[in-house]
Amino acid sequence: MPRSTVYYWARTGLVLPTVSVEKVKKWSFTDLLVLRLVDWIRRDKPDISRDVNIPGASMRTIHQELATVTALGERLAVDMTAVRESFIEDVTRVFVDRKGRLHFGRSGRVWVELGAGVSQELLGTEVDLLRLSLWREGIRGPDLREPRPTLRIVPGKLAGEPHVARTRIPTEMIAALDRRGFEQSAILELYPSIRRDAVRDAIDLEEQLESNLRHGAAA
Repeated sequence: MPRSTVYYWARTGLVLPTVSVEKVKKWSFTDLLVLRLVDWIRRDKPDISRDVNIPGASMRTIHQELATVTALGERLAVDMTAVRESFIEDVTRVFVDRKGRLHFGRSGRVWVELGAGVSQELLGTEVDLLRLSLWREGIRGPDLREPRPTLRIVPGKLAGEPHVARTRIPTEMIAALDRRGFEQSAILELYPSIRRDAVRDAIDLEEQLESNLRHGAAA
């Protein structure tokens, strides 16, 4: 989404950056998931079983639902140890009904009900904000856990930067060497612990993110 949208949401209190709300704002990994959630809720969604589109929720509804999420607090907390170790089967999942209301569950069971008739109104699919694929107007949102087969994003490791799996080598560092004209063989000499496919994945991811920024700025 455009930077102006993210800053507008911060000014209006919809999604405040929890790391820094100063002039240079800083968002956390959790903030990023909330931003993805808000963006997903506000857009039309296809209901394949009925061959129709479900209209996106209004901003008023989104404000109300985020307030509910805040009130639920720790009941929605994710075990970050499980996330880091990729044991994701029982973390909180997010559902949305046809009125834009949020519902939450674990292991396929909705355990927070926010109104009558929930089971009839839920969409047929749940939302995994980590793996949510955002294809829109030339923008492809990366998987926030495994952006490429050889890459990982781990909250608390390298400040959440994408990096080569089982290393502390950020993808941005590899891409910077590529931009400076280093051949892949030269990069492998600098980092003998990684494979060629990891170098390719790192460069590809950083090019995708740079493309997203250009499209977002122009939107």
